[in-house]
Amino acid sequence: MEEKRISPCGLVCEGCPAYVATRQGNTDAIAEVTAYWASEYAPELTTDDVWCEGCRAPEGKPLYLYARTCEVRQCVPARDITNCAHCGDYQCDKLKKLLRTMPTARRMLKKLREGMEE
Repeated sequence: MEEKRISPCGLVCEGCPAYVATRQGNTDAIAEVTAYWASEYAPELTTDDVWCEGCRAPEGKPLYLYARTCEVRQCVPARDITNCAHCGDYQCDKLKKLLRTMPTARRMLKKLREGMEE
């Protein structure tokens, strides 16, 4: 079984429709994700904004529009940690702000931290 790809903030990439569609090269699915996200969250989104190889993708690979400037995504490698669960400043203001709208990421980070205590 392949290990889950967990982003710096705790999102599981395999659970993200943009990541899945990008990995499959599925332009129809990208268009559907774009339409939904544009109607729910960000009307300015285009299909070019939604292609995403995940926050850990090498430079030059497609990355979701908002991930490109995400403070948490930039902070984790600067601290040389795997994700926020490993941070000495866990639940910093940057992370708290981001996690307000991402309960699944919050649960994943909590689970990872609990696993570190064992």
